[in-house]
Amino acid sequence: AATGEVSARVLQDTLQEETQDFRQVFVDGVYNSELSVEKDELPEGAYVGSIKDLPEDFHDEVKKELGIVAEDKYGSKFFAALNKANLQDVSVIALKEGVSLPKPLQLTFYSSKAKMKRKASASFPRIVILAGKESKGSIYVNHVGDSGTDAFSCPVTTVKVGDDADFSLHYQQQHSEYTVHAEAMNVTVMDRGKFTWKGFLNGGSVGRLNLAIDLKGADAEVEVLGASLATEGKQLDIHTFIRHLGERGVSKQEHRSIVGAKAEGIFRGQIYITKEAYDCDADQQSRALLLSSTGEVNAMPTLVVEPDRVEGAAHGSTVSDLQGEEMFYMLCRGLDEETAKTMLTKGFIRHIIQEFPFENMKTRLMDQIADIAHSATVQWRFTDLDGTSNFDKVMGRDEEMSMF
Repeated sequence: AATGEVSARVLQDTLQEETQDFRQVFVDGVYNSELSVEKDELPEGAYVGSIKDLPEDFHDEVKKELGIVAEDKYGSKFFAALNKANLQDVSVIALKEGVSLPKPLQLTFYSSKAKMKRKASASFPRIVILAGKESKGSIYVNHVGDSGTDAFSCPVTTVKVGDDADFSLHYQQQHSEYTVHAEAMNVTVMDRGKFTWKGFLNGGSVGRLNLAIDLKGADAEVEVLGASLATEGKQLDIHTFIRHLGERGVSKQEHRSIVGAKAEGIFRGQIYITKEAYDCDADQQSRALLLSSTGEVNAMPTLVVEPDRVEGAAHGSTVSDLQGEEMFYMLCRGLDEETAKTMLTKGFIRHIIQEFPFENMKTRLMDQIADIAHSATVQWRFTDLDGTSNFDKVMGRDEEMSMF
């Protein structure tokens, strides 16, 4: 099923201890039983696997969800059309009414290295998630490839969270530095349903995710917590479209990005509260940390409110760099410059990383942040009466003060 080479090392490195007894691997969008681990038995009424082995009682609903395309303004229908034209397999996660998964499951989508030189591989993963009424589950989806792999990846994911169901999707896009990743994800949440998405983008030369969520039922809840780490030469882009269709819906979104030299971080999001969606509470926040003057951040949060009665509706965006005042504070307490940069950079994004329940993932992300932090530039804004501003003068004052 694979078009090229698969690295056992990469698969092992991305395996989480918490999911080591159940991980399904799809190579170039096709399920690979030899690379998958399925020691844990699923509860009755749950199915996780390829559509080729899908039980008959799930057929109609899965077929219906396969036809759904995200209704957004960001071009998801083009991603979906490309995915459909090249579809080879479908990963299905289906939970019947009242069924709960005892612990998180892992799905790994691997883009292989082409066998022929100067050729790139292509993969078109398709994922359908059905969380039935009063069900509960959590999965970890990661998209990976070996370093140096030239590849194009175009996944499409459809999620339906039923009445009173609770489903969490943990996500990481960690492709090689030469991969282009373009993904569309569509989520529908019904009455009193709860959906949580926690994601991290740190791979690919170009990474794009369109995340569209409809709070279709009354009292539906959605939490979106995302982060991205754009190192040199990368363009990482997340577009979100959260639409309130039912009354008393609650949506909370926060996205943080760290952008290095010659990299670009993009966030474009919209919360749309329709005229029928009374008493909703919506919040959207974007925060970016720029580590170099050659990096670029584009943040475009928007809010559309049609009803005249809402519980709350807010959005905001900030872009900052490492501040000289913060560095000065830490240097005065005996820390060297490299340690201070690392602590400040990690601190900017730590609270989001800590939300992931996977220790291996958290450790590796913190290590990657430390690697980029040492090259960060610091903006010194201390100013004398004569208008001058420089690091040496500030530190010179500190040495003078230490003599008293």
